Amino acid sequence: MINQNTTRTISVPAHKRDPNVFGVQKYSNNAPWNVPGGCAPNGVSATRYLRHTSPDDTQLSPLARFLFENCPPCVAGKMPAHKYTDRVRILNGKTQADMERLNYKKYLCPSYNCTTDADAKIMAERYIHAYALENELCQINDWLFAIIEPNQTDEEYWNQEAKRMLAADAVRIETNNKIFEV
Repeated sequence: MINQNTTRTISVPAHKRDPNVFGVQKYSNNAPWNVPGGCAPNGVSATRYLRHTSPDDTQLSPLARFLFENCPPCVAGKMPAHKYTDRVRILNGKTQADMERLNYKKYLCPSYNCTTDADAKIMAERYIHAYALENELCQINDWLFAIIEPNQTDEEYWNQEAKRMLAADAVRIETNNKIFEV
């Protein structure tokens, strides 16, 4: 549980129209993100918009509370680049083979010489066999957090993220060397 005397905040992706948003800039594709934000001078190649969240942990579901207590200070995706242990990883209880079979339509393209669903399913099975994916567990290595809506409260946002993870059939969530079993 979060100590009520200290306020933890996590930056989440936000829309530019959100009144609580702040911008962070990148000055070239090779430069790091300017996380503190501020006025963007000429030559800015990209601006991302973030919002600080500090939900009341008594209004969070157990999974949402786990996420808020253990996620890194910024979950806006690809900025700044976090250590691997800081990423939110999800094990969804399926195998890589199951996921390939569910997404077989990605093989429907001329480069794979597949023109029918039957051809695409055969190609998926070949891929599964070639890479021995039948018993390989499926894992999402870096969960993409949704953009917070301007009228959404912090509590609604974190509970929504927990629901999205459960909808993705998550059975285990891991971040910052902490584990939450569903």
